[in-house]
Amino acid sequence: MNNNQHAQCLMNTRVKESDVKLRLENVVQPDNYKCFVIFRSIIAKMTKHIHKKSLLFYWASIILAVATADMEDFFPNIKGNLTKISWAHAVNNQSHLAAVLNDSAIMMIEADVRVGTVGNDTSVIPIMAHDGNTSDLALSDFLSKVAEFNQLHSNETDRKGVKLDFKLIDAFRKSAHILTEYFNNAAFPIWLNADILKGESSSNETLPEPVNATEFLKLANDNFPNATLSLGWTTTVRAVLAAKSVDILADLVSSYQKSTITIWSAVNDKDIDIEGLRSLIRKVGVKKTYIDVPDSLLSQLHLNTINGVGKTIRLSCITVIVIALFSVLLNM
Repeated sequence: MNNNQHAQCLMNTRVKESDVKLRLENVVQPDNYKCFVIFRSIIAKMTKHIHKKSLLFYWASIILAVATADMEDFFPNIKGNLTKISWAHAVNNQSHLAAVLNDSAIMMIEADVRVGTVGNDTSVIPIMAHDGNTSDLALSDFLSKVAEFNQLHSNETDRKGVKLDFKLIDAFRKSAHILTEYFNNAAFPIWLNADILKGESSSNETLPEPVNATEFLKLANDNFPNATLSLGWTTTVRAVLAAKSVDILADLVSSYQKSTITIWSAVNDKDIDIEGLRSLIRKVGVKKTYIDVPDSLLSQLHLNTINGVGKTIRLSCITVIVIALFSVLLNM
């Protein structure tokens, strides 16, 4: 596998393992076979826990990557503590982007890409928008502003990375020529996200159609071999982080030498076990844990009192990131 190539795979463990394997065999490129083998072993390990009724993942993602831009190199002030990486979400208009760029507390910018028009211009181009087909900010301008900001602010406390969420394959297809310039320069981290598999939904919920997996991966491999791909499910199910999953998640991460875990929570999530989360972070270690939660929850975690464990991990080869929104143990 090319050391400059990234492959990310997301999984929903409510889908049968055999089904996931079949789907992955249809989309994983031959030169990503090493990633596929590791991914398959992770599925087997997590499926074993589910069959034992020891853990239920409502939505989870496994990201297999070969990191070209080490987050520790781009953000040296974190000193290997990944919990210090901070995020801004839905940065889809000029005013929000300007505010985030000038906010030294933000490190990674998440934004959504669709196809539409900007202002009174009738040209159909990639734009920044979560819904609809109009915006005041084109993808080209978004990336240009981030690149220009990073050039003017070489101080690592101000620099920004980007995560782009593509809602439709057409948006990714029409963005390829724009993205090429920035990936060739590789001046700052750019993650490419798309929901390529359809998740489960309740009887009264209609999920959006997933982005075409085969085309998305082919376009990414052909045009952006250095990109980090974040491939997800369309499911909107949300669950609360719980203490009883600590041992299982710690075991999953420790099974792969260069792996990290990302803990995510929504603003309206309730009944979160704070001490359980602290226990998870303490056991996995701050050098292997990303935190993407609301400020109200972040302040309760008191991360400055949690010491890192284990060796410093350099993201120079296969990296496994688990982004988990999970529930407590199943009731027996």
